Parts: sequence; C-alpha cells; structure tokens
Amino acid sequence: SILCLDPDYMVSYFLTGILIGLPVNILFGSLLYVEPFVPSFAVVKADAEFELENLSGSLDKANDFLQDTAMDKGVNLKRVFEIQSCLEELSIRIFNAIPDAKIKVKVIYYNAISMRLSYDGIKYNPFKINKGEDVLDIMSLQIIKHRALRASFIFYEGENKIHVVI
Repeated sequence: SILCLDPDYMVSYFLTGILIGLPVNILFGSLLYVEPFVPSFAVVKADAEFELENLSGSLDKANDFLQDTAMDKGVNLKRVFEIQSCLEELSIRIFNAIPDAKIKVKVIYYNAISMRLSYDGIKYNPFKINKGEDVLDIMSLQIIKHRALRASFIFYEGENKIHVVI
C-alpha cells in the first residue's frame, strides 16, 4: 500500500492492523506464559553463605565471616560495616518476632552487594511497622533505609525471603 501511494489502501491496511492485529497480540501475549530459561553458567553463586540462629555469639561469627570474605573480594571496610549493620537490624527484628527462626544468609559481592535472607515460619515482614513497636524499632528500620539501596520482602511457599541491595 505504501508503494502504490494510494491513501485509501494505506488507511485501510493501517486500520485493519490496529483493529484486528493489536487486540490479537494483546490477547495472546497475556494468555501465553513462557518460563524463563537461565543457563547454568549464568547462575551466580553466593560469595558468602551461612546460617544465623538466635544464640549468643551467632551474629559475631557471622560478622567475622562477612568481614573475611569481603576482604578477600576487595570490598572496603565501610561497605562491610553497612552489610553488617543491615544484617544485625534485620536479624534482631526477625528474632524478636520468631525466636526459633534460623536465618539463611547469602551474600554476593559485586558492584552493588546483594544480601538474601530466608527463614521458615509464620509470615513476618520485618519492614512493616506494627502498632506496638517503640521508637527503637522504628529507628532500626531507618538504619536499613539509610544503608540499603533497595530492600524487598516476599512470602512464598511457607518461606520468608528478603533481598537487600547495599
């Protein structure tokens, strides 16, 4: 229709494409579900992986382990303290709500540091402020907000998952 330079053909083909083709694309695009494929070489392994428990000294061991692995990767000390403070504040909030929780922590050191926490139990979002919380609890959330670039929470199949980017 463009080669003929006939406006009637151009308008009719354009309208046909919009009126018929666009709804069909929207319909099939929303109905079809494609599982994303990630090749095995693209899966990133954690640089530091450990478990926190509500025991005395557990957080100290985790902080030492984080510091050692970060120094091996060339992460400066200021960034290590940011990771440690976010982990400390989150673990305190989680252990206050679920005392018998075991927090699995995975840290990936890259341009931005990615820290993933997961724990079983009841659904508990540590970023949500409850009515009974005092000023110190709210301040702990402010510390995380100040240190983290992004933080998210999801409850999936009975497991609480947190992702913090520092």
